Amino acid sequence: HEYTPTLTMDDLGNAVMDVIRHEQLTDIHLMGHSMGGYTSMNIFERFPEYIKTITLVHSGASADGEDKFKMRQKSIQLMLRGEKEQQVFLKALFNNFFHPTFVNEHKQIVSDYVNRGMELPKEHLAAFYNAIAHRKDYNELITNTNTPIHWILGTHDTAVALDTAITEVSKPKVAAVSILDACGHCAMEENPKLLSEKIIAFIQ
Repeated sequence: HEYTPTLTMDDLGNAVMDVIRHEQLTDIHLMGHSMGGYTSMNIFERFPEYIKTITLVHSGASADGEDKFKMRQKSIQLMLRGEKEQQVFLKALFNNFFHPTFVNEHKQIVSDYVNRGMELPKEHLAAFYNAIAHRKDYNELITNTNTPIHWILGTHDTAVALDTAITEVSKPKVAAVSILDACGHCAMEENPKLLSEKIIAFIQ
C-alpha cells in the first residue's frame, strides 16, 4: 500500500527559502544534487524572482513515471520494516549510485554513505523518499522560462537515466548540458574537479 505522506517538496523548498530570506539573498545561482535538484525546481516554480540560474546535478524536471513511483513505494515499505531492511535498502542504493570502478576503488566512501543513511530514523528516510515520489512535473515550467538551466548528467547514472534527462535539455530557451563520462549519480565524489569547472563555466 502507498505510504502516507508526512513531508512534501514544498516543505523542503520552504526550509531553503527561510535561509535565503534570512540571508537576504537575491539573484541566486541555485543548484541542487538529486533531491536537491527537485527542491530547486520547487523553489523556482514558487519564487522565480529570486533565481538567476539553475543547475540540476544528477537531477531533472520530470516527475516519476508509474513504474518508478511503484518501485519507490516498495522501497519505502522495505525500509520501514526495521533496521536490517533499512541497511539492505541503503547498501543497494549507494552501491548503484556510483560507477562500478569507483565502487571497487572506494569501498569506504560507499560504506560511509550507508552509515550516514543509517543515522536517520527509518521514518525520516521514508518521508524523504516519499516526498521525491510525489514531486511535480516541471517540464511545462522549463519550456516557458527565460531563466538559464544547466543539467549535469553522468553516463552511468542509474538513478537519473541519461536518455531520460537529456530529453529535457531542449525545452528551455537558454540551456546547457554537461555529460560526465564514466560517472554515476555522485559527481561530487566521483569527479569533483570537473563538476566544479562545469558549474563555474555555466555561471560565468
